[in-house]
Amino acid sequence: MRIETVELQVYRQPGFITNCYLLYDQQFPEFLMVVDPGDDYPCLKKAIGKRKVISIVCTHHHYDHVAALADLKADTNAPIFAHRIEAQSIIASVADIASKRRKSWKRLVIDHLLESGDWITMGSEGCQVLHTPGHSKGSICLSDAAGNALISGDTLFFESFGRTDLAGGSDSEMRQSLMRLSTFDDGTVVYPGHGPSTTIGHERAKGTLNLR
Repeated sequence: MRIETVELQVYRQPGFITNCYLLYDQQFPEFLMVVDPGDDYPCLKKAIGKRKVISIVCTHHHYDHVAALADLKADTNAPIFAHRIEAQSIIASVADIASKRRKSWKRLVIDHLLESGDWITMGSEGCQVLHTPGHSKGSICLSDAAGNALISGDTLFFESFGRTDLAGGSDSEMRQSLMRLSTFDDGTVVYPGHGPSTTIGHERAKGTLNLR
């Protein structure tokens, strides 16, 4: 599985950047999975180019990760995947964004409701879904089939982890989620929702995975 990072500026918040990821099977590079379409749809659309989006995955419902979801869905009609706990929150978040920005929108439907352990296929490859609550109730991470890459949403960052003081956040659930991620090999590359990539080994050495 190949992973491209697209940095997207959040609306009217200079310096606030969300990472969107474009995934593809190296045998079929013209077909993309988009993870967390974020904000700034023109930038995302340019990054996609002439390739075909065949799936959209949301790691959680926060606006900085889903603001362009309605536009991407309207342009591609690709199915949307999200954890079943998070689905209604994503729909509500997109509706709230549209209302605040005075944009018309067609009510979204989350096409595939995910559970931990589910697989999302990409050609001959795919990603496994890991339910990792703590930042939000339905937060997920995605592990590639080879097990050497992890898209962590806002669960795990470079030398940090997601906030637990927002609605739906939980210190105890974050602790359990970080413990689950600590079972991955040290060489696993982590692609977070914000900031630079890291590795499980680096975060283990820094103590990030041991929330007290």
